[in-house]
Amino acid sequence: MCSPCPDTNLTGVARVVDLVLPGMRSAGEGNIVVVSSRSAWRFSPGAGAAYMSSKAALGMLVASVNDEEGVNGIKACHPCPGDVDSDFLDLRPNVPGDEQRASMLSPEDVARSVQFVLEGPRHVRIDELVITPVGQR
Repeated sequence: MCSPCPDTNLTGVARVVDLVLPGMRSAGEGNIVVVSSRSAWRFSPGAGAAYMSSKAALGMLVASVNDEEGVNGIKACHPCPGDVDSDFLDLRPNVPGDEQRASMLSPEDVARSVQFVLEGPRHVRIDELVITPVGQR
């Protein structure tokens, strides 16, 4: 069980969003990208209830920001990447091997997706973006 998950994955993000909103409101625009997990979007065996729940709650945080702050020119996106070959995988009970990691997303894949969101036209909002490796179930 991931007991710090809600504090890290949800409360921490909500606090950061609260800190940046006043400046964005003053500027009359802003982009918030809350990188989450495919576990927020679809059940992921082995991810744990606290992890999946806290990541899913980020989707509602982003939806709330979009609903409340769109009139201020602020938009938010909730990217949900699938398996990413990163050091985070070393924390799993069953650490994936090199062959499994080779078929996963790279951190650069996720970064390109975030860049795509940020470079979109000012009047276009991407609420959620699910990014998965081709073979992920």
